[in-house]
Amino acid sequence: MPLPPARSNGMRDGIRTIILRNPIDVAWGLALEEAVLRLLGEGKSEATVIAWRARPAVVIGVNPETLKEVDLQAVEELGIRLVRRESGGGAVYLDPGCLIYSVIVPRRSAPEEAKDRYRTLSAGVADLLRDMGLEPEFCDLGVWVRGLKVSGTAQSMLYGGLLHHGTLLVSTNLEALNAVIARPKAPVANVSDLMGREVDPTELLSLLVNRVALSLGLQPRQGEFTPEEVRLAESLLPKYCRRDLGPLEVYWGTSSDGSVRVHLLVGRGGPIGAIVHSGGRVEWLDYPQAREAGGAVAEAIEHALTSDPRSGGVRPL
Repeated sequence: MPLPPARSNGMRDGIRTIILRNPIDVAWGLALEEAVLRLLGEGKSEATVIAWRARPAVVIGVNPETLKEVDLQAVEELGIRLVRRESGGGAVYLDPGCLIYSVIVPRRSAPEEAKDRYRTLSAGVADLLRDMGLEPEFCDLGVWVRGLKVSGTAQSMLYGGLLHHGTLLVSTNLEALNAVIARPKAPVANVSDLMGREVDPTELLSLLVNRVALSLGLQPRQGEFTPEEVRLAESLLPKYCRRDLGPLEVYWGTSSDGSVRVHLLVGRGGPIGAIVHSGGRVEWLDYPQAREAGGAVAEAIEHALTSDPRSGGVRPL
């Protein structure tokens, strides 16, 4: 079911699609979603579909009761991040084998009935699975194949916009999923297992965003996050990094020539990764990648690591 005819926010000429090919910290992904949603409501951004993957994490819903669905001891033992999102739904396990798609549109452009909204905004996943020769069906606000759930969804309607985000299990570590989710609500399966062959999640990223856009009756138009969206996302990081849901600190530094600026995310076990600003572009790098980058990037990271907390170079979240 396509969305009703677009009236504003750049949807007349299609919908912006953004693909993040490398796994990122889930807190950064959620902050980017919210930044686009907020700015869309202010008329400073546009309708967007994002496809991304996360480093291993458990994300609970806005209702703190969903924390009861999580085996906290297993989360601690596996060293997995625990984050709370602003949308409904239950606890989910994410890792690089799971695709995440985020649809951010004006509230008035989506169906009024909740079930219709979920069905409409989940249709792209079902279309992709049909392209792969599977027979998906929409059930319980998710997408199922052969009685097994492969895609779950959640929504929030804030700031004048609608955020619909969902998952697609491609090659997720189901052993870890079953360990950290204490009360799974449904039997799940990976697309790889259903296909009887290994499927590379990265090969589906572009196909997923395009299918989601087309299912809404909109042409995909490849884009990037704007500097304003990135700045706002950085300011929103603290709300997704609360200490009671897993400690995270953000250190920042710059290269001596000012050409590179980094936000270094540090967890219990040390540095996790870095948000790197360079040449007008923003990129997420895992910590080993960032260290190996050398040059101005490595210099900025070294500056972040050696910053004096009293100077404001270190910000605990």
